[in-house]
Amino acid sequence: MTDSTKQNKPRKIPVNNGDSTEISSLIKGKSNGVVQGEKSEEFNSIEKESLEIQKNIDLQEKKEEVLAEQKPEEESKSLEGEVEYYKDLYLRALAEIDNYRKRSAREMERLRNFERETFLREWLPVVDNLERALSSEGAEKNPIFQGIEAIHQQILDILKKFGVEQIIPVDELFNPEWHEAVATVNMPDEKEGEIVEVIQPGYKINGRPLRPVKVIPVKHIKEDFD
Repeated sequence: MTDSTKQNKPRKIPVNNGDSTEISSLIKGKSNGVVQGEKSEEFNSIEKESLEIQKNIDLQEKKEEVLAEQKPEEESKSLEGEVEYYKDLYLRALAEIDNYRKRSAREMERLRNFERETFLREWLPVVDNLERALSSEGAEKNPIFQGIEAIHQQILDILKKFGVEQIIPVDELFNPEWHEAVATVNMPDEKEGEIVEVIQPGYKINGRPLRPVKVIPVKHIKEDFD
């Protein structure tokens, strides 16, 4: 036998028969008993846990299906609520704009009336002076009488176009809304408040007083007899 053959020949490890039997028995016992028992308990625990997980997954999937079915309806209701909300805001804004437009129109009309009445009122003293000139003694004999009369009538016509009319009370009782008493007279035979003399004619515009009539009404004075 050569040296190379001796080197390739496997070595034999001496083993005690008793030790071998004991190790084999130990391995067999562990595999049939403790080891397999531990694996069984661990498997049961994992299986139980996996079942619980699967159950939770199934429940979650069912919840998601229910939510998926309810979500469009809930979103629809939410959108309807938002539409109603913004529609209400829109209608309120329209109402406010309309009210503002009406208030502005009324205010502009009031200002126009005020300015027009102020302007027309400034012409009334001119008319008064023309009437004094026409009613003065011997005015008809004056060569310019007809010209003054024409101017007077022309001014009255212009005022009438703007709704201004002259007021000369006849058989009327004193009314503080339309009349201004510059004096009073005691006439027991006449009705109290009756206008006996017009000092200055008044004017109205579109049914409202522009300038009150200056008058002298009757006022009864009670005499005390002691």
